[in-house]
Amino acid sequence: MDGDYISQKSTNYHTIVINSLSGGKPEITITVTVLDINGKQVLSKKYRVAERILFDMSDKVSGMYFIKLDFEGTNSTEKIDC
Repeated sequence: MDGDYISQKSTNYHTIVINSLSGGKPEITITVTVLDINGKQVLSKKYRVAERILFDMSDKVSGMYFIKLDFEGTNSTEKIDC
């Protein structure tokens, strides 16, 4: 998955910028799921690939989380600290 993950830890906002995934098709969606350290889902939302993905983790307990990105059968998981 060709994308850049930018964590703005000081504000607990996290941004994901996806590059070159849609092939010029902005209607394609990506599902972002955030899991806690125990694998419990704490957030899940669909975005259009053409969007900048921004989500707020300030209401979550501080610690390590995993972001799972699902895009047309391709999966990617990234670790974040909040």
